[in-house]
This record gives sequence, C-alpha cells and structure tokens, in this order.
Amino acid sequence: MISLGKLFAIILVLIGLVGPVEADCSKAKNSSRTVVAGGSITETIFLLKKSNLLAGADVTSNFPREAKALPSIGYIRNLSVEGILSLEPTLILAEADIGPKHVVKQLRDIDLDLRIIDTEYSLSGITAKINCVAQILNVVPVETEFLVNEIERQSDALKASTSKNAENKSSAVFVLMMRGTEPIVAAKNTSGSKFLQMAGFENAFREASGWTSVGKETLVSMDPDIIVLTRRAFRNFENHEHFLSELGVFAHHDHRNTIVHVDDGMAMLGFGPRTIEAANAATRSLEIAKGD
Repeated sequence: MISLGKLFAIILVLIGLVGPVEADCSKAKNSSRTVVAGGSITETIFLLKKSNLLAGADVTSNFPREAKALPSIGYIRNLSVEGILSLEPTLILAEADIGPKHVVKQLRDIDLDLRIIDTEYSLSGITAKINCVAQILNVVPVETEFLVNEIERQSDALKASTSKNAENKSSAVFVLMMRGTEPIVAAKNTSGSKFLQMAGFENAFREASGWTSVGKETLVSMDPDIIVLTRRAFRNFENHEHFLSELGVFAHHDHRNTIVHVDDGMAMLGFGPRTIEAANAATRSLEIAKGD
C-alpha cells in the first residue's frame, strides 16, 4: 500500500504545485560495478577519485585519458541492453540523453539501479551534478566540499571576466561541427548557447532555435566578435586563418579581427567539472585579443 506521504507528493506533482521530480541522489546499495552513460558524469567520478568503481562507460567518456581504456557500451543515445548487461553492472549512472527509450524501459523493467541525472546548464547545475554523483557513490562530504569550493572559485573568476563581455555586448557564434562546408551553430535552447551565456557572450543566433545549419555567408553577416569551435569542427582546418578564409571572413575587411577559439567539445558542452574553466578560457581569448 502506498504511504500517505508518497500519495501527497504524487498529488502535488499532478496539480502542478511542485516542479519536476529531481534525480535520485541517495546512496547506491551497490556501486562496485558502475557503468556510465555520459562523459560529464565519468569526469566527475574521476574527479571524486572513485574511478575504481567503473566497469564501463559510453564513447562520450573520453576524459581523462584513462577513461578511454574502460570497456565501451557504445554511444549514449544508441545503447543496447545486451551491451550494458554484459558488463554485469550493479549501478548505472546516466545523463538525460540516454537512449533509445525502449532500452531505458528494459533496464528499469529488470530492476537495475538506474539513476538518470539531468544536466542543468548553469554554474549551480554543475555543482548540483557533482554533489549528486558524490552522494550516490558515498563520497566523504569533506572531499566533495573541497571540490565544490574549487568550482566556486572558478565561478567567481568567471563572473569577474564576463561582466566586461556583457557590458560590451560581445557577440559570439558557437560552431559544433561542419556539415560539408556549412557550420552547425548553436541557437537558443542548446547547451552551446548556454555555454556562450556562461562566458558572458551574446549569442549571434539567439533569434533561431536548436542546433542549426547555416550558410557561410549568413555566419559572416552576423559579424561576431568571437567564433567558438569544438575540436571536431576544427579538425579539417590547418589553423585559424585557414578556417576564417574558408568561411570567407577575410573577404570582409571589417572581419579581419574576428577571434577564433577552439576547445574540447565535452569540456564546453558537458556542463561538468571542466566547463567553467572552458568558459574562462573562451573569455580570456577575447580579452587577450583586445588587449584588456
């Protein structure tokens, strides 16, 4: 029989008096063979010095280098039950992108301890993710506090830098990848747009929505102060000048001072332990170029 407390909580959700149900961050009964689907969670586990618990991870878990040696369960959005179960997991930690949906349902149906940790694209969301993973893995609170304090220190440094960008209304474009000769850019409602916001930039494509393919001419017409790219997007270019030349930026004299900043995609978009420093790095690129 359902308890009155649980029944009351369900009623509150149904009538909209409380927000969405939060991730279950309670201590896992058995974390000895933890399998992860989501690079930012893997990074967090290594940061918490609990990598000895890892039995496998998905292909987005490529940092730190040691994570690449873990048995792979495939891509987070295209997993198979068989591949996961072959690692005999006692706990599965996943980001909200885990899929397909029928795989998630099958994992729940066989009563595996599956915890899905939503990513909140903000400074506080990064801290919340670290705290949640730490609680699930029963990390000593003192260790977690030390890491959270470091994250907060980075946050303070970032806020000091981003105030200049906000004041100057510095515009930016985030390029996820190249589809042929066309960039895929971050418009609103994307992790890329939230990253630009974290760095204090104004997204040049804020009027559109989602990850959007744009023509080179359209990108150039936005006249951004800085173009932020993932390493994946930059891999076929020899250097920054080659990239700008291919986009046609050098054909416009006013754009010769456009800054190009390249960084690891997961560091910028994962909203995990490295994201704040990645935002700091993007901000510094523009500051240095402008001589601030």
